[in-house]
Amino acid sequence: MEKRNVVSKKLEIGINKYISNEEYHKDREFLSSSVIKVLYHDVKKYEDEYINGNKELKKSASLDEGTAIHTKILEPELYDSQIVVYPEMKKLGHAYKNFELEHPNKLILSLSQSMKIEKMHKAFNNRAEAVSMINSCEKEFTICSEISGVKVKMRADAINVEQGFIADIKSTSYSSELEVFKENAYSQLLSYDISAALYTKIASQVYNKPFDFYYIVISKQDYVCNIYKASQQSLLNGNNKINKALEKLIYFQKNNKWPENSIKRNFSSSKYEILEI
Repeated sequence: MEKRNVVSKKLEIGINKYISNEEYHKDREFLSSSVIKVLYHDVKKYEDEYINGNKELKKSASLDEGTAIHTKILEPELYDSQIVVYPEMKKLGHAYKNFELEHPNKLILSLSQSMKIEKMHKAFNNRAEAVSMINSCEKEFTICSEISGVKVKMRADAINVEQGFIADIKSTSYSSELEVFKENAYSQLLSYDISAALYTKIASQVYNKPFDFYYIVISKQDYVCNIYKASQQSLLNGNNKINKALEKLIYFQKNNKWPENSIKRNFSSSKYEILEI
């Protein structure tokens, strides 16, 4: 597979090969699925964070672990240069503060976190279908398009254009079993249906062919890796939410206020179906 040389450049409609992760997240011209989720669920929060610029950078052990397992699976050649392990079970005290100063611009994992990442990576490697799927794909692949005149973007963990599918790695603190994952995936907090719908829609527009969407779920509870396919019903529901979110934004841009009766639909998780491969 072609080697990537990451460079910094402005996002544009279509395929953005070799775009850096930093440039992708720094861009404010194109809307990501995370932004659309906020717009769909809470327009006032969207206005505060993305129009008034009051969004705070979140940090947590869970986010650090998610970044680490993504790097280890998708960009293993970067793992040692971007991530360092603090040789204690917890990141506390003056010794840790000194360690931070000695390793600027690096993601620091505690020893216990590093052990967790190794177990998760082993769980992934034990699922041959997941390994084969990821190995067949382009990694960290950025594509941009427009929906209803609004510029949107996606950065796929893994995409196989020839076979027409996108794979997304999801680390979870819960069990990776279907019913547990489904309950969390379609909660307001995560709203994975919006992500899956946006990614497949953008890819379909750019490549002029349909795309499937797969979740590669790795549990930090039982260290099991499962693979689930987003159903057509969940993609339809996700697309409905995207359309409603963008309707709100377009109304706001034209009228400088949000619609009085905010357009929003609630979809019960029982209406979704995710099929295991």
